[in-house]
Amino acid sequence: MCIEYSDMQYTVMTKEGSKKILNDLSGVIPPGHLTAIMGPSGSGKSTFLNVLSGRTSSKSKGLTSSVELKINGRPINPIDSKSEFAYVMSDDALLATSTPNESISFAARLRIPGISTAARKDKVDRLIGSLGLAKCQNSLVGNENIKGISSNVLGDLDSDSKFQTALTLKRRVSGERKRTAVAVELVHDPPIVFLDEPTSGLDSFSAYKLVTMLKELNENGRCVVATIHQPSSEVFHLFDDVLFLWEGYCIYHGPVNEVEEYFGNLGHSVPESFNPADYVLFLTQTLGNEEMKLIAANWAERQKNAAEALECSMKDGSEDIARSKRSSFLVQFTSLWKRDIRGFFRDTNSLRARFGFTAFLNLLFGFIYLNSGGRSSGGQAVSKSHIGALTLLAINNMFAQGLILLLTFPLERATFLREYVSGMYNAGAYFLSKSCVEMPVAFIQTGISVSILYNMMGFNGPFLEIWFAVFLLASAIASTAVMAGCVAPNPKTAMESGPLLFVPQILFAGFFVDLSQVPSFLRWVQYLCSMKYAMNLLFLAEFSDHPGVSRNA
Repeated sequence: MCIEYSDMQYTVMTKEGSKKILNDLSGVIPPGHLTAIMGPSGSGKSTFLNVLSGRTSSKSKGLTSSVELKINGRPINPIDSKSEFAYVMSDDALLATSTPNESISFAARLRIPGISTAARKDKVDRLIGSLGLAKCQNSLVGNENIKGISSNVLGDLDSDSKFQTALTLKRRVSGERKRTAVAVELVHDPPIVFLDEPTSGLDSFSAYKLVTMLKELNENGRCVVATIHQPSSEVFHLFDDVLFLWEGYCIYHGPVNEVEEYFGNLGHSVPESFNPADYVLFLTQTLGNEEMKLIAANWAERQKNAAEALECSMKDGSEDIARSKRSSFLVQFTSLWKRDIRGFFRDTNSLRARFGFTAFLNLLFGFIYLNSGGRSSGGQAVSKSHIGALTLLAINNMFAQGLILLLTFPLERATFLREYVSGMYNAGAYFLSKSCVEMPVAFIQTGISVSILYNMMGFNGPFLEIWFAVFLLASAIASTAVMAGCVAPNPKTAMESGPLLFVPQILFAGFFVDLSQVPSFLRWVQYLCSMKYAMNLLFLAEFSDHPGVSRNA
């Protein structure tokens, strides 16, 4: 596949006005070439990759993005075709509770649905073997809380030798994570592969192995384009072409073995024993703006006179990007549901904490409000502690469900965005899967809570009716918490939004403040609070037959 791009621009609005991140870039990435995108920090490397791969939208507020893109001479819209490209993010975005084999198989099931299970398994096995993942294919990806290939190996060090050993191991498992992320994107045989900082966090040898593997992907004319930061000389010379950026301008785009000659002709000869990549980056940091603009202008003028783009388009114009078939909604849902169920039971720390804290807190509340319901028996008026116990039952379960689910989406946002943008599934299948996993959990968790508190607090209403009311509250709060988590840009913001979600529920439940005393312009808020309806159901279940309470109250 030959990529031809022209008039690539990317502008953002700042307080000082508009700022161009990419300045009218044009060029060609030949088929079967491994191309590096390099430049100092802030030069536009990742932005260039995102525009080329269709990961930016021209409709976003505060920015303008445009590019004329041709694949094998045929004009395409990169945003419409982005699901056909492979894009490996810099942070990998893999689920900690899945193994490399499961991550790749999941992608294969959703991205190549038209083949048999045996053929799909064979494809996954061959991919695992070719990327050197056979030894770790059945180990969890892991994170800082879940033991796996990316566990924090620097945890318990007490000597320099152990530190060095652990540091080496950490770099190795980082390479395994990166190769897993690459395999996930390669499973549907994309014609073009984009990678953002694939060697970040790797040592020289691991980086060399990874880039060597990327070079092997160029078979059958596949294009591989990667941003890369400070490669060693050995890694740099594995690339066929390199594109150097400086403040959004292209200062060179051509063969790696011609870099020294080109900059030497401009009066900037690469010193002996100097890595050409390091030297060009050194020039971008030390030369003045005017001199760098002259270098950029010189390259732009050279590009105008080049006929390579036309020749490339004519030569390869007979081929086109094949549209991949999307899996059905049922396949998307069942695949996501199986993965979520598996992840739920594998995260044993969270599982123990979730149900352990539920049992502990409810036992604590049960002792504090011991037999509160029994104090309102007979012809006595309903006691304050009885109502307080019922309210605490609702508040306890509201927080138990809401706080956990408030973080669910923010923690998985990067994974969801990678998979959603790649066209693996739609948002409806994702959230339906989450709901089908969390609803039974909420049912069991509220059942534990009600079972403990019903007997200890001495409630008098029908057990099933009280359980059902609490379960409805937990389900409503869970949905609200997931929605709030989707709006929050990160876990920290999601947690900070917790009071905004929970406090109005408590205030408008009718227990702490008589709603008739609330200013009229705020009373409408009560109808948006699920806890108000839950408290009404709980009071009806608990007190409808109480002699001290009117049935019409």
